[in-house]
Amino acid sequence: MVPPAIGETPMFVPIEVLRVRIGLLDTDTSRDTDLEAAEAITQGLVEDYLDRRLEFLPDIETFYGGKAWLLLRRWPLEAAGAVDVTIHNEPVPMAVEGISVDEERGVVHLPSWMCGRPIRVEYTGGFTELPPSLLWAYMAAFDAVWSSTPGFGVAAGTLPAGGGEAKKITLVGIGAVEFDTGSSSGGTGGGDVEPWGIIPDEAVTVLDRYRRESIIGVG
Repeated sequence: MVPPAIGETPMFVPIEVLRVRIGLLDTDTSRDTDLEAAEAITQGLVEDYLDRRLEFLPDIETFYGGKAWLLLRRWPLEAAGAVDVTIHNEPVPMAVEGISVDEERGVVHLPSWMCGRPIRVEYTGGFTELPPSLLWAYMAAFDAVWSSTPGFGVAAGTLPAGGGEAKKITLVGIGAVEFDTGSSSGGTGGGDVEPWGIIPDEAVTVLDRYRRESIIGVG
């Protein structure tokens, strides 16, 4: 599979799937603009919560510090051999220098002499297809965004629900899910809610298995 160029952001879920999700025929284009906007919001919320990028795309990251490993933002990786490492704009032969790559977790392990140097990593990673459980949680987040955003699933001009108000969304094929806007996933002391607080708690439980810190075991 050839990934899109850096900077391109195709829809992560096919538009036909989203049309059916809100009760339209898969050929009905009347709400496509709203669906694209809601899906973009959903992707941003989920990726921010996971602290990683999901789509299969090429990426470039630069690291500064003294760690013996680099945790990339976009994984799983396409292939270990497709990871290019440079130091001060000089390519580093991976086999010669003893660099190893964990493709599944997106971790690049470095030899001790490289630690502390600015390192640039160019690679391709992400999902070509979401695992079923992650897709369910992603779509649950989409449902929450759609059902609570004025102009999408509710009338334009409608004020968002206040903190602590119980909300209910219906997940196609799953049933109704209730969540509290004042104590959902991103809730913090004093009633503050993080930007991803709209994500239902049931979805957060699933998303936690895919968080960057959960996979690697570190923050």
